[in-house]
Amino acid sequence: MPPLRPRHRRQALAGLQAAVGPVARPSPLVLAWRWRYELILAAGMTSGVIAAARIPAAAWVLAGCVALIAVVALWPPARRVLIARAWCVITPHRVRAGCAGAWIHSRGGKLPAVLLTTRQPRGERVYLWCRAGTCAQDFESALQLLITACWAQDMQVTPNRRYAQLVTLEVIRRPAGKSETVTASTGRMRPANQTRPVAISAAGQRTTTPQNGNGERRRGEVRCWIGDTYCLVGDLDTGEEFYFSRDMLICPQAIDKVRETGTKVAFMAHGAPDGNQRRRAAAVLVAGEYYKGVLVSLPPGRPYGWLRLQDPLGNPHLVYLRVNSNAEGYKAGDTLSFRAAVSDKGAYAEEVTRAEEDEAA
Repeated sequence: MPPLRPRHRRQALAGLQAAVGPVARPSPLVLAWRWRYELILAAGMTSGVIAAARIPAAAWVLAGCVALIAVVALWPPARRVLIARAWCVITPHRVRAGCAGAWIHSRGGKLPAVLLTTRQPRGERVYLWCRAGTCAQDFESALQLLITACWAQDMQVTPNRRYAQLVTLEVIRRPAGKSETVTASTGRMRPANQTRPVAISAAGQRTTTPQNGNGERRRGEVRCWIGDTYCLVGDLDTGEEFYFSRDMLICPQAIDKVRETGTKVAFMAHGAPDGNQRRRAAAVLVAGEYYKGVLVSLPPGRPYGWLRLQDPLGNPHLVYLRVNSNAEGYKAGDTLSFRAAVSDKGAYAEEVTRAEEDEAA
């Protein structure tokens, strides 16, 4: 997967050179550092066998070692610790293999350096040092390739806020106990926030306040796609980044237009803003496209109403409807066709007609 870096001719040529160039062969010192745990284990086992062979009661020593291994293998807490530690040794090798396969290396072919790998409740955390010519965005653009290379269920990329050259990879191997949904740059896993239903009062206003940020009407523009699976959209008013997938489009057929950077969209924000991870955008409308929605509220004497749409996952979106002379005769429950437009208040309907009139035309 090509990195999202080429902005002009020189950068495009640099990206092409990095893609077709081979990975540099590590020096003996670097190779020894990468395989230090395996070398220490092999040296320790060899020394132990040689030392045991010189002891008269070597058979008893061997039996004691076998018994110790059996206890570790059969006692669940010890077994879990041993397996988790083994993954901390395996994961750096898989990360380097994934970086080589995804062309995440400098123009000289040098891979990012693995500084440290630690155990986490659901997997491992890998701290990386990006060499000149690589950045956190390279990992985000190749997220699916890295997940496959690491034999993981999911992965999260977190750049360091102070030092741009430091990147943290959360390798997720075990699902959480609660239901989950994929989050931010990359596919993070987090408990799914339940969307609180939004009620419309007789005055056409929402009678409940969105809980944990759910149900906020937002507008934004497409920033980029991650592996053609998840789209990052930036809020035009706050600058906050959200993510969504194809199933969160109210009209999935509009996917080709959404793939274009800069496309304006309206969406409903889900999740609690905590400043560390991107929230989910659902029920996404593409500006300028035509949709059909059900009129759920048209308060008498008020200059507005509300149309309700939902995406394939069932997430609702309330679209603002300006009331004018053309709206005479409309009633709650009518299906209306309209062109979606966006403003700082969210989505609103333009060129509104009855759906049956469009079909007849």
